[in-house]
Amino acid sequence: MPLNCFLPFTAAYRYDHCRWVAREARPISLRQLMVFGRSLTESRLISSANYVRTELPVRIAHRIRDMQQLPFVVTTNKHFNEVYDLYYTAFDTFRKVREIKTLEDNDRLCDTIRSMLKAHLTVIPKLARGILECNGLMAAPELDKFMNTILKSVRWPSLSPLSLIHTPSQLTSSPTAHLPKSNSGATPSSH
Repeated sequence: MPLNCFLPFTAAYRYDHCRWVAREARPISLRQLMVFGRSLTESRLISSANYVRTELPVRIAHRIRDMQQLPFVVTTNKHFNEVYDLYYTAFDTFRKVREIKTLEDNDRLCDTIRSMLKAHLTVIPKLARGILECNGLMAAPELDKFMNTILKSVRWPSLSPLSLIHTPSQLTSSPTAHLPKSNSGATPSSH
């Protein structure tokens, strides 16, 4: 039986995780992303990066909580434990990202997101195997709901804004071109 990584947490982790879980996710629509990205400036890029920086830990914390609320017998499944470890690592990484103030900070955030997305490529197959192996330990509709929630809540916000927070050289045909400066501090969610 694998070690159950769902249980041993320090008090500091529990406190920090509870703080993030208490926050509401701030959904963003495809339309909002399109409007926000139409006239991208350096300040809007940084604003978008800060939205992603604060939104990802909230959503990941909610999914960790969802995993912690599964029946104990399900949480002992090797595949669920591996997914949990991936989510915990992502949460721990993203909650420590400092405010994005420069394009270089934005580049580091993009690198972190890319790294996490690459590490999470195995999440869907692991969840699928875990669900198959837990057949009968939990009602099928509840397992389906759990998997759908996991898949929808984190992947979308990490992939979509990544297109807005990429490096300036990717925004134009010339790698030396700079984004226009703007006084607008609007976030994607304010459109």
